[in-house]
Amino acid sequence: MKKAIVIAAILLFAGMQVAYGAFSDDYAEAEKAFEKRDYEQAYKLFKGILSAAGKEGFAAEVKYRIAACAYKLENVDEALRLLDEILYKDIPGDARYAYLEPQIQFSRGLCFYQKGGADDKAREAFDAAEEYGGLGVSDYLIGQPGVGPDYEAARDHLKGKLEEAPYPIIMLFLSRALLLSRNPDYLSEMRYILGDLAEEASFEELVKFSSAEMQFYSAQYAAAKELFRQFMQEYPQSILLDFSEYYLGCSYFHEKDYRFAVDHFHAIGDPNKNDPLLAGHANFMLGEAYAEIPLPDSAEFAYDRARSVARNTMVDFYTTYRLYETYQDEGNIESAEREAQRLETIQITGGNPNLMQNLANYIRGNIKFRQAKYPEAMAAYNEVWLNKPQFNDTTTAEELMVYEAAMGMAMLTLNRMGRFQDAMGKPAAYLNDFERYSSDRLRGENDAVKVEWGGDFRAYLLYNWADATYYSSYANGKLRHRPRREEARELYDKVEENYSDAYISTLATIAKTWYKLESHRYNEASDEFKYIFDHTQKKDAQVLSAYGKALANFYDGNYEEAFGWFLDEEGYEKNLRIASSKDNQDLAGGVRYNEIADSLIDNALLWKAQCAERLKWWGDALAIYRELTDSYSERPAAGIAWQKIVDFYLQAREADKAVAATEDLKSLKAKNPRIYKEPYTFALALMYDYMLNIANDEVRAEEYAKTLISETGSTEKIEMLYYSKSMEFTEPSDIEDLRETIERLRDYNDRSPYLVEPNYNLGLLLMQEERYGEAKEVLVSLQNWPDANATRDMMPEIRFQLGRAYYENGNFADAAAELESWTKTYTKGDDARIDLAPNAFWILALSYVQQGEVESSPQIRGRHYKDAKGHLETLKAEYSDTEAYGKLAESIDALIDECNRQTS
Repeated sequence: MKKAIVIAAILLFAGMQVAYGAFSDDYAEAEKAFEKRDYEQAYKLFKGILSAAGKEGFAAEVKYRIAACAYKLENVDEALRLLDEILYKDIPGDARYAYLEPQIQFSRGLCFYQKGGADDKAREAFDAAEEYGGLGVSDYLIGQPGVGPDYEAARDHLKGKLEEAPYPIIMLFLSRALLLSRNPDYLSEMRYILGDLAEEASFEELVKFSSAEMQFYSAQYAAAKELFRQFMQEYPQSILLDFSEYYLGCSYFHEKDYRFAVDHFHAIGDPNKNDPLLAGHANFMLGEAYAEIPLPDSAEFAYDRARSVARNTMVDFYTTYRLYETYQDEGNIESAEREAQRLETIQITGGNPNLMQNLANYIRGNIKFRQAKYPEAMAAYNEVWLNKPQFNDTTTAEELMVYEAAMGMAMLTLNRMGRFQDAMGKPAAYLNDFERYSSDRLRGENDAVKVEWGGDFRAYLLYNWADATYYSSYANGKLRHRPRREEARELYDKVEENYSDAYISTLATIAKTWYKLESHRYNEASDEFKYIFDHTQKKDAQVLSAYGKALANFYDGNYEEAFGWFLDEEGYEKNLRIASSKDNQDLAGGVRYNEIADSLIDNALLWKAQCAERLKWWGDALAIYRELTDSYSERPAAGIAWQKIVDFYLQAREADKAVAATEDLKSLKAKNPRIYKEPYTFALALMYDYMLNIANDEVRAEEYAKTLISETGSTEKIEMLYYSKSMEFTEPSDIEDLRETIERLRDYNDRSPYLVEPNYNLGLLLMQEERYGEAKEVLVSLQNWPDANATRDMMPEIRFQLGRAYYENGNFADAAAELESWTKTYTKGDDARIDLAPNAFWILALSYVQQGEVESSPQIRGRHYKDAKGHLETLKAEYSDTEAYGKLAESIDALIDECNRQTS
């Protein structure tokens, strides 16, 4: 494309004084043909008067015209020969021609650039034509060796030259540099320059083309289409005609008018009639349009043709990758592997070798990632990691873009592998270097790389960093590092606030809403998930927000609404026009496969079935569990569904069906132990419990117990069985059933880690029933649990509730002692519990006040109120921004006043 622009840009600058007479008339005729763009006729006419021009003293000027015609006819070698003849023979031989030297040098520079492979000679010629832009044109066309055009440098230089000498050619190349920089900040400057150039008849063609391009790069596709159509009508012989056709096709493509786009790409797709590289681009875009229609066979044909006419170019590179993706999506693994291997053989000529090496490794990593070959993907991404850009004068924004893209994918890969700590360590050094060393040439808005999609790549990088930080704050399903989780929230904030237009931004909003779900603020979370679902067109965000809303409703006890929001296959297709399986997508019907929906569908069905259970829709629940076992037999959810089916039959007292289902699980376990071993042993535990406690068949119960122990070598599955049953008791009316289940579990292992949570829940239900003495005994037993590791994660809650139980039972001194210890342990560092701290300080202060009220000694009484006041002031100073403080604010102020009165 740039070379075509240069062909259109070589113009005549000489102010010629032509003699009168026959020569003058012949010259005027030739000039008229040139102005009509009939370059073949102009070439013949100028050649015909060359000998006469020498006698008249205009030999150099006429040769310059002949060179221009040859250049327009793409005979660059002849143009260069004539220009050299003028420069090295005519000008030294006749001082009258000296004024032509800068123009001749400038045209030589364009010729060398047009030929390719002669960048040094082109730069030398442009330098010699300093008054026509010199280095600015060199930077715009060529740039640094191995780096490419530097539009920012060209802009600065050409603006300076324009102030010295306002030659139209300088304005022309300045407008091109501004246009191709794609910097929206330059739009007004570009319009101004193109407006001035519009009055230059010699530049009319290129100015109109550039104006159309400006609309295209500004995403004003309707305006761009109109301008390109006008250009094609006004300049039917223009060398830029095919490029106008290409831009028209791209404009239709961006407006999703794919069939019109196809017509325009077809018109320039023949490499025998059009520039081969342009034909390659057109066929690639033709493939993209066919893929969207969709006509997959036509798309594959177009992609294959694109690379056949543009071998070892970026068209070849990206087309091969697109074919790989197409075959991979179709399940044609053999063809996909062939394309992946071919991708590594493509040798891109020219350009930045560091960029190309990183790009090749990045694409190779993506291929392995799509195949779920995560270690191999990481090996490719690490090649990019080791080839880090240096932030020097030759570093390009494109290099940084590829580097950031690879780093973002590397973190995603490590997250998929569960290596969250490793992922966390990836970006810090690079981002620090970018902040310290990147120039304005590389740094765009909000510290993103200054390329068109810079904000998207930076947002994706930060999002995966946030995910790594978030998940690293958990271990074994328990939150262990709250400050780190808050660091993750800050990163999600940064994505949302700084890169709101990025695709990933909405997912960052969803991640932040998840915090409210985890904090049991179910109504708020539900409303926010619903808002996201209603106000985004991003399918991934809709899938995740629907899932989040369903969970919020489930945890809040709104099972019927949750049932509707846990989408199944039909729900995805009906509500979102997506498929959770590649086999079920209907491209013609507008139903496309969604990877996130695929990853969630089995868990969504599990939750949906549990909603049906809570609502006592037993038939619906069983049907969903059956769907899971039939449709998703290779996923862990299928194993859980099988054990639920066994449980269903047992609850319905259909023991024979439960026995048969357990036998089915046994067979499945033999074929796929990874998924079915755990469910089978759990089903055995269910059968044991049923035979022992419901059927009162001790013989069969003993058989299942022996089988279970032979399968596992331990009683853990029986412990898990009773644990699972105990966690279903969530109401005060369930207290006695919960006690009984705990005792059954204790009979098997009185130190079982599965006893901790049921006992804690028992303590909470007793507190709810205001049976504080009993609650205290349960909580004390947990505080003194023999296995400290089993209670470590729950100890903040256990001790806080114990302090509450002491207070509510009137043991104010014990409450104060317990909560004093709690506030020293759980308000700082990694174990800090900001969610519990405000209430802990409040109850601690109340405990001192209660002791003060009954104390007869004035000295001790005053000390109690002083202690109470100190804790209230800490609460006010350090936790005033918490929700708990907001509810207690008036009571806190009133109690501080009371403490002041008591100590005054």
